[in-house]
Amino acid sequence: MFSQSGNECKTITIWDSVESVSALNDSFEYKKIVDEIEKSGILYGEHHTEVLDLYGGFVTQQLYVDLPNVRALT
Repeated sequence: MFSQSGNECKTITIWDSVESVSALNDSFEYKKIVDEIEKSGILYGEHHTEVLDLYGGFVTQQLYVDLPNVRALT
C-alpha cells in the first residue's frame, strides 16, 4: 500500500516474519532497485525502514489471488 501526506510518502508492506524483512535489507536486488529509484529523481531526501508489529486484521484468500497483479504494478 502507499500513503502520502504533503511531500511525505510511505510504502506499507506486510511480511510473514522479521527474518524476511532482514533478508530484504541484505538483498542485492533490493539494493539495486532502491539505487535505481534514487537515481531517477522520483524520490528525494532520506529514506528508512521502520518495522512494526501487526496485532490484528484480516488477510483474505483473495489477497493472495490478487498479489501477482499488485506486484506487477509496483
